Amino acid sequence: MQVGSKNQSPCAQLDSLRDDYEEVRKEHEILLQLHMSTVKERDQFYSELQEIQRTSTPRPNWTKCESVVAGGPDRWHMLAEGKNSDQLVDVLLEEIGEMLLQEKDFFPGLGYGESVPPFLRVDGVVENKKPTKKDVVNLLKDAWKERLAEEQKEKFSDFFFSFLERRFGPADAMAWAYTVFENIKLFHSNEIMSQFYAVLMEKMSESVYVKHKETISQLLKEMTNADSQNEGLLTMEQFSTVLRSIFPFKKEEKIQELMEAAGWQLSSNADWLSYQSLFTEVGGWGGPGTCLVLS
Repeated sequence: MQVGSKNQSPCAQLDSLRDDYEEVRKEHEILLQLHMSTVKERDQFYSELQEIQRTSTPRPNWTKCESVVAGGPDRWHMLAEGKNSDQLVDVLLEEIGEMLLQEKDFFPGLGYGESVPPFLRVDGVVENKKPTKKDVVNLLKDAWKERLAEEQKEKFSDFFFSFLERRFGPADAMAWAYTVFENIKLFHSNEIMSQFYAVLMEKMSESVYVKHKETISQLLKEMTNADSQNEGLLTMEQFSTVLRSIFPFKKEEKIQELMEAAGWQLSSNADWLSYQSLFTEVGGWGGPGTCLVLS
């Protein structure tokens, strides 16, 4: 905008003011367009927000599960500890599935189709043996012991059925095959069950399972050796040293992932780690997430 001068004639001043007015008018139009565009964009965002609020699912009140899960609040708190909503859905599905599984007296046979695994090929109905979850886990442990001791290894699914025939007799082998299969298909959160199912259905190579178990065994051995006081405790430095010795080619961020999987954050103020708890079947390094880190 130009500033008027005393030496300008009235006509020149008028022209200057007209120019100033035109400049201000154009700026006003630009600002008005920007304002209208902003208002339109705001209204669009507001409509989208209302639609999201209308269709979004509210955060579940997981405490409602306490009264329906066997064991009540204490057991639910134990099952739910440290899990996100997606994981809690899996836990709840397993709990419901377990109750339904125990109510079944028989399983319908799947027939003899090519898509049916050989160890499940039968017509009619087969008995549900209704073992406990612990019974199934112990049975799978015994199966793995026999499998690893084999010199001439047959196909894993054939071995599985042969193992059941040896354990329960030919007459009951098919019933146990269905019973075990339905259990290991249900319990994704149990490492032993989920891995056995993955190998049985050829979703995981048997060698991957064996390597994983060997690595876990080696980790426990090295941590025990580092525990000179035999107290079941390691310092962060001792723990990280063991990890680097077992995984010399892993990058630093992968080592950190392992430490976090063990529950030891960089920000942790803890001086010691109870490493033996990492090797229990519930939680710790038996979980599928850590299996992926170790692979």
